[in-house]
Amino acid sequence: IMTTFANFRDFWRDTPAFQDILQEGREEGLQEGRQEGRQEGRSEGLDQGRRQEAHALAVRQLQHRCGPLAAATNARIDGLSLPQLEELSLALLDFQGPEDLTRWLQEQGS
Repeated sequence: IMTTFANFRDFWRDTPAFQDILQEGREEGLQEGRQEGRQEGRSEGLDQGRRQEAHALAVRQLQHRCGPLAAATNARIDGLSLPQLEELSLALLDFQGPEDLTRWLQEQGS
């Protein structure tokens, strides 16, 4: 029975109809993969855009609250993730000066 099934399967694999179905499945798979890739790229782009906006806002607020920031401080802020930047934007409302920023960055391990 297995030999008969294998021969039957091999026979159908070589038919033009099966080849058309196989090609159609490949094309659908490629199209779905491209769509998923575009969606993932958009999502990553949005996350990166949100991070850049959060960074720019936090730096502007910090400069207003603490004065010009040292290059080392800027570098530490550049390394913060989006959630950390969002936390910083809230925490800086309580800052009295650059010492508070330094302390906050140390607490974050950055």
